[in-house]
Amino acid sequence: NNNNEEQKKKTAMEIDAEKFKEQGNEYVQKAHDFRRAVAAYTAAITLVKSNYIYYNNRAAAYILLEDYENAIKDCDTSLSLKPNVRAHSRKAA
Repeated sequence: NNNNEEQKKKTAMEIDAEKFKEQGNEYVQKAHDFRRAVAAYTAAITLVKSNYIYYNNRAAAYILLEDYENAIKDCDTSLSLKPNVRAHSRKAA
């Protein structure tokens, strides 16, 4: 029973994290408000630290802000969670 409750809680956190990710995507793509995008992706990461995509997205926003140090950190974290081409290409940029 306790495990079932943890699973529900995790699912709710994942759903909330996805909402923050989508919000961040909107800030990047439509509003071009990269600082708010970073804040939204950070909120997603706070809820679900194991999702490499959130780090990739935040790295992209950092690159758009010309904050390359934080972009590289997020690419490294993303790669440590799951090897992926997007993090490699962003790190190279």
